[in-house]
Amino acid sequence: MRNFKYMTIALILLFSMKLKSEVKIGQKPPPFRLFAGEKIIDLTNYLGAIPIVISFFSTTCRPCKREIPFLHKKSHNNTKFKLILVVTDTGNEGKIKKFLKSIHKKFENIPYIYDPYGKILKDYNDPKKLPYTIYIGKSGKVVSIQTGYSYKKKYLLKKIIKLLQEK
Repeated sequence: MRNFKYMTIALILLFSMKLKSEVKIGQKPPPFRLFAGEKIIDLTNYLGAIPIVISFFSTTCRPCKREIPFLHKKSHNNTKFKLILVVTDTGNEGKIKKFLKSIHKKFENIPYIYDPYGKILKDYNDPKKLPYTIYIGKSGKVVSIQTGYSYKKKYLLKKIIKLLQEK
């Protein structure tokens, strides 16, 4: 009787959980639509039109401080792909701006999406290591997923080049 009770509870919990879709290479990523400052970023506006790099970061992430400038440098004034930064902190906007400014004073006004409850991150596999970067090709499908930062900038550059060459 006791085992039956535990089995019933386990089944109820299993069926009440929302089944999460996993982001996989070759598949379309889950769409999102959120504010980035005063502008709304709707992923569906870019899917299938232009390659996209989505970089998830936190203000407590030291490797993120290295990746953001590199990605920004490659995307700034580059119309060949779109960079979307997603902040996963539960901190306030002032803390985020201070973090970006600590990287470079010009970065204080970089547009970013604020995801304090981690909804987007959860939809994108919720990695335990940041930065977490998703490369989406012009086809609108995921080309590459990277967890953590590669100190070899050539490696990141190869990923961006591969992204731009994807059909």
